[in-house]
Amino acid sequence: MKSSSRDRDKRGRLRRTRSTTMIEIIKPPADSRGYRVVILPNGITAMLISEASGGFKKEIGKSLRVKELEKLEDGEAAAALCIGVGSFSDLPEIPGFAHFMEHMVFMGSEKFPKENYWDDFLAQNGGESNAWTDCERTCFFFVCHQSSFLKALDIFAQFFIGPLFNKQSVDKEIMAVDNECQMVASNDNERMRSVMSYELVETGHPMAKFMAGNKKSLKDDPEKNSINVYEQLHVFYNKMYSAHYMTLVVHSMEDLDTMENQIIKIFTNIPNNQIPRPKFIKPPFQEKNLNKLVKVVPVGDVHKMEIVWALPPLMEHYRARVIEFLSLLLGHEAKGSILSVLHKRNLALEIAGGNDMTGYTHNSTWSAFVLSVKLTELGVNQYEEVLDVIFQYIKLLKGNLPAHVFEEQKHIQETKYIFKEQESIYSYVEELAENMHLYPPEHYLCGRTLFFEYNEQLILDCLDFLRPQGMMIMLFNKEYLNIPNLSEEPWLGTKYLAQHVNDSLISRLLTLSPNPELQLPDPNPYIATDFSLVKFKKSTKYPVVVMSQAGIRMWFKKDNKYHMPTSYIYFHFISSAISRSPQNVALGDVYLTILLHKLTETLYNATLAGYEYSIEGTPEGVIFIIGGYSEKIKLVAADTMRVFMDFEPEESSFNSVITHLKQVYINELIKPVELARAVRYSLLELKDPSLPQRYEQMDNITFDMLVTFIKEFYSSLFIEGFVTGNLVPQDALDIGEMALQIIKHPLDEDKLPKPNMMELPEGDFKCFLSAINRDDTNSCVAQYYQLGLGTVHNTCLNDLLGAAMNEPMFNVLRTEFQLGYSLYCQPTITHGVLGFMLVVESQANKFSMKTIDEIITKFLKDFEKTLNEIPNEKFKDMIENQSTIRSAEDADLYDESSNYWQEIVKQSYCFERVHLEYEALQKISKENVIEWYNKLVSNNRRQLSIMIEGCTKAKCDATPTSTSVLEGPLKGIRSLLQDLRSNKSHNPSKMLSELPSKTSNLLELISFGDNYITDLIHFKDKMNTLPYHVIVK
Repeated sequence: MKSSSRDRDKRGRLRRTRSTTMIEIIKPPADSRGYRVVILPNGITAMLISEASGGFKKEIGKSLRVKELEKLEDGEAAAALCIGVGSFSDLPEIPGFAHFMEHMVFMGSEKFPKENYWDDFLAQNGGESNAWTDCERTCFFFVCHQSSFLKALDIFAQFFIGPLFNKQSVDKEIMAVDNECQMVASNDNERMRSVMSYELVETGHPMAKFMAGNKKSLKDDPEKNSINVYEQLHVFYNKMYSAHYMTLVVHSMEDLDTMENQIIKIFTNIPNNQIPRPKFIKPPFQEKNLNKLVKVVPVGDVHKMEIVWALPPLMEHYRARVIEFLSLLLGHEAKGSILSVLHKRNLALEIAGGNDMTGYTHNSTWSAFVLSVKLTELGVNQYEEVLDVIFQYIKLLKGNLPAHVFEEQKHIQETKYIFKEQESIYSYVEELAENMHLYPPEHYLCGRTLFFEYNEQLILDCLDFLRPQGMMIMLFNKEYLNIPNLSEEPWLGTKYLAQHVNDSLISRLLTLSPNPELQLPDPNPYIATDFSLVKFKKSTKYPVVVMSQAGIRMWFKKDNKYHMPTSYIYFHFISSAISRSPQNVALGDVYLTILLHKLTETLYNATLAGYEYSIEGTPEGVIFIIGGYSEKIKLVAADTMRVFMDFEPEESSFNSVITHLKQVYINELIKPVELARAVRYSLLELKDPSLPQRYEQMDNITFDMLVTFIKEFYSSLFIEGFVTGNLVPQDALDIGEMALQIIKHPLDEDKLPKPNMMELPEGDFKCFLSAINRDDTNSCVAQYYQLGLGTVHNTCLNDLLGAAMNEPMFNVLRTEFQLGYSLYCQPTITHGVLGFMLVVESQANKFSMKTIDEIITKFLKDFEKTLNEIPNEKFKDMIENQSTIRSAEDADLYDESSNYWQEIVKQSYCFERVHLEYEALQKISKENVIEWYNKLVSNNRRQLSIMIEGCTKAKCDATPTSTSVLEGPLKGIRSLLQDLRSNKSHNPSKMLSELPSKTSNLLELISFGDNYITDLIHFKDKMNTLPYHVIVK
């Protein structure tokens, strides 16, 4: 039914009842939740999701004890509101304004004016919130306990009914946006898009805008042009934040009727301006820009080629899944694929095709098809040969579209949807609120997932756009910095050279001969068709050992909770070879990288069929995990074990793997927060597997050493495994027997390597390092406090301290002092040793590292007062929040099995840990937490502050906005550092190519006092080794 219109008030708010749609929403059969779509009187389209599923809650209430019913009442609830307006609607004279508006919305409302009221409320009620701005949409979402959800909805709605836009918040949030922009400025994907927008997109198209925003675009330039940013907030809100542009998703434990009445009362007062929503239809690219080659200087050590084709907008053709289908074929990784051929020729390491479905690449003006190829050094120099193989495959597709692949995917996606397990409601409401802008109501839930119909003509039409003369090629290579007369993108400073693709190359690509190495995918042998549940009466509460003999121990647990036709297999291959030396750790990385390439080609079809696998190194060996449908999981396991048993490295690809790993290490270490983590691990791990030491070893490794290492790895193994899900004990035994075939000589259990931690000496020690990328201002200060061997009791104390500190830290260090966009406190457990971290990511041209370190220390000292003043009721809520986290059911079989697996990997086998922690929490008082805090800050504390300083392009003149803490940056640091670096290039690409092979040079420590560490190895030699420890009581 339709709602009739009545008079509106002065703000355009409708005064009328709702309209409820009767459309049937397609949902997974396993999803018992109730769904309803409601059109509110002011035009908001709302979807209600009820865990109560009609009268469910009333019925179960009769059989539940009071305590259990209270637990049900205080589960999680969530909501999301998505506005059909984003960065495309930025004010032309203020780039990034829509993003800035998103920040300002949460800064208080007329009804709830306190700036941090929302964050404080959520923190006290087990919640969190976030928001994002895309090209054509802006989304706000939150989650909290059900008991506080109604109040949370009211606070949330008021942001859109009567936002305060406090003048005092404007400069703070401009700096928050600026900090965020500086953080992403070193992200090569963002830099590629900024170059595309600036160089290739037609001037005047909304995609040509700088959408992130920074201080220059939001403050400096508007002030020069006499534009009042504060006044524009009200203009933008009145024009763009209209109810009829909005979708709302509310997920609650209330029944649907109750929810409908609640949201009508709470959200109907959001004004509707009745102005048609902005539309954008003009294509972003002109013909003259479609045939461009752009050579980009990356921040990281990257060898990559991205080919971009501009397709017409395909949103309305979502049922045909054209981009996904072509992505699957061009990005295929099995035998006969593009990647398989390129890998054999040592030209490429990875490939990915398609569209990331963000607003930038998939909007109302175009749909991108992107083929991204991670190249070897040889591939960078011979990228035209890579293009040959790609266009040979496209030509193959045009002549013979494999319709069977689409039908396979249709079946696979339908199966995934049928057996879809409930995800986090926090991310679920966010996704659905956006889906409601993209799909019709019946497909709100499945429109992003299912393959509906095969449309051969549409696929061929899109293939016609994948032509040589229509491509835009982006090549990334640090060596391009040596090209003279490079252009520079003005917002992120990316250097590049744009030129037309050579006509002779285009001509050759148009007349390529067929390549016999390439072939279309064979039928997929891993597709499951039997989804029956096995019958096995003797289920156990926790995993039990079903196989224990020399060299192997297998655990098993039959699923008796989720009743899905899925299973998981976990293996930990433990070898004494890896932990013998840093060189062997590095050899282990080489082995894993080559092994992963072998597994990719073997198991790629399995991944398409819905199976997942992962492989990762540990200080003791290798962890391998397989998950998927039970019917064929043993087939996947058997094929996996065959790869392990038959594995032999190929010398032809060895050098490429070494180069690739060095790039991986450096691309992590150029992130200041990762470099800080590497320093901490270097100092605190007895046998250091940190990235700097692995990097150091790469130039010393030979192919013969790798062959020897692999023999040693397999020569003495102990395997610990875990099988769970829709299987029986015999299946676990069968899988264990497969694994046994790998073992040549069992490793005695009493000889298994154990990881140990080093004990920090008492005192306050500091490490000061220059960030590796000297053109990046991003910096990091990480304070680590070591708190000794853990118990269940003090683990809970540590978690409570973190919960109490999190929101005050955000309010003081980010909101008040504006130290940076990303900062957090974090309780840690490393090999059974407890620690506590306070981390601030900032910019070196705004604050000195010493200033940040001192502000953190002062905050920590002042926190004593905050902790003492926590009301008893609020402390009780903190205990309840932590208890709720422990008592919450695992979302699915993967979450449950992952938790059990962590106990097995750590060899603690404390499967009832969450219950022990729950019981421990009930016995903890506020005084206990205060005592724990006092231990952390005591005079005999064990503290390590790691300061990673980025480039100081501008004078470090930012001082704390509060005068109660510090007077300013440490005098003399800037000039001293400039002297120290006077002979070094500030060019990141040149710097990466000239990186030293020695860790001692990579981690150049600078001292400003007696408590500064100047030699990690020498300092570590004086530290005590803590005993191997697992937390079991």
